[in-house]
Amino acid sequence: MFFQGDIRSFDNLRRKKASSMGWCRICKVDCETVEGLDLHSQTKEHQKMAMDIVKTIKQNAKKQKL
Repeated sequence: MFFQGDIRSFDNLRRKKASSMGWCRICKVDCETVEGLDLHSQTKEHQKMAMDIVKTIKQNAKKQKL
């Protein structure tokens, strides 16, 4: 959260572009900030991608047991 008068305004954080701090390895997108990554992780698109990865891992684990 940003409060009025906070030195770290949203615009200042966007200008910094700390791409390694906000990179989503699941979706392969740059969310620019940790806060942006947190918001991104709550989206339906991100959650679907994460669940698809989980399903793939489970399917591969079943195949290896056979």
